[in-house]
Amino acid sequence: MQVLRCLLWRYSARPLASAALDRMAPGLWKANRVWRSVRSTLPWIAPAPALRRELDARIDRFLPSPRPSTGFYLQDVRASLEHTLTSMELEEIFETGRRLHVRFLHPYWDADVVDILYRTPPLLLFAGGRSKSIVRQIMARRFPGLGLEHQKKRAGTTFYRSVLHREIPALWARRGSLDALGDLGVVEPGQATAMATKSIAENFGTGLVRIWDLVNVESWIRAHQ
Repeated sequence: MQVLRCLLWRYSARPLASAALDRMAPGLWKANRVWRSVRSTLPWIAPAPALRRELDARIDRFLPSPRPSTGFYLQDVRASLEHTLTSMELEEIFETGRRLHVRFLHPYWDADVVDILYRTPPLLLFAGGRSKSIVRQIMARRFPGLGLEHQKKRAGTTFYRSVLHREIPALWARRGSLDALGDLGVVEPGQATAMATKSIAENFGTGLVRIWDLVNVESWIRAHQ
């Protein structure tokens, strides 16, 4: 059902409808998109009015274009390269290497390789019904017999979620407080704590991810104060 929803709505009907609405009433449609983003902001984030206004004022600058000149595909590709999680992962790898005095080399992150793949038609990238088809063929020739040409991609999402379900309750119990985040006005500690308590009680996956983010950022702030 999730795959069908992505195919029929998220990556087809939805962007086309957004482009049509932007063409008919660009000002009203942009205001609606900003309003929906503002409304979706969690109530315990940036509780101070001045900080909340500053946060809301940035939304329209970061909304993706409803009618990208390069097309929806290239816009999504660019967004994946600039995604926050991608930056966090690369920064973490760099910092780990710096502390251990180890230099990590990532041939698939080579700028020239990325540039070539960025301009490669999707039908070639997904030839044979599998992603990364070009590199699969190259690696299969380089290491024959390993079955790389038909190996399935293994996502770590299930394992990550199992770790959250198993370890977040104990981690949250030892956290102490969210005083550092509260003092900076980033979150309202009481509401954030209520969210965490409810998420743990209901084993709510999205809430557990939010708890991890809160604990992680709280620890970082304390270490740098």
